[in-house]
Amino acid sequence: MSLIRGSVAAIALALSICAVTSAQPARAAWSFEIYRGVPWVPDRNVRISQAGFPDLEIDARMRSEPHKMPFYYDLRLIRWSDGRGWALDFLHHKLIMDNPPPEVQDFQFTHGYNMVSLQRLWDLDDVTLMAGAGVVLTHTENTVRGLEFDQHQGLFGWGYYVSGPLAVVGAGRRLDLGDRFYLSGDVRASWSHIRADVVGGDAAMTDWGLHFLAGAGVRF
Repeated sequence: MSLIRGSVAAIALALSICAVTSAQPARAAWSFEIYRGVPWVPDRNVRISQAGFPDLEIDARMRSEPHKMPFYYDLRLIRWSDGRGWALDFLHHKLIMDNPPPEVQDFQFTHGYNMVSLQRLWDLDDVTLMAGAGVVLTHTENTVRGLEFDQHQGLFGWGYYVSGPLAVVGAGRRLDLGDRFYLSGDVRASWSHIRADVVGGDAAMTDWGLHFLAGAGVRF
């Protein structure tokens, strides 16, 4: 249910972002893509500030567990015209801290370090290039100094928060399976900076990552 709620919240947010593009070029066509894949998750610094306590600076090791529920996946809706496209993209990413200090009993985003972006695409025959920007929609699960964060807050009371900006670039290839269907593979690089709530404070971190995605698409 949390995964469904997260997707609904992300789609509602993404549609509001997409509304800023009002151009109506001729010969427009649509496609929809769905991907699975694996991310590369580097180490990063996590700074936790909590009222009444000294700040924690953590050289954090993170993992993603892309093949465990809730799965790592990507959805993309594209509007094409004359070899260029606008895409609305939702990447459900996960981050779990592997080496928490004694003060941190749990720190993870398993129901979503969700990357919601508006992307510009260029179809160059053999390769499709992409650049985009958006926001990170997080579902924070953490316990710091024995204080467990309430997950029934945020957007719609479902535990989701708009936590910071996102930038993404990438390149992909398509293999047509007729006029409507095709296979697709992408490599993307992402950057984001977030602040996630903890009881009595927040946690800040910058995330760099690579995303290796394979899937299929349909034109309509």
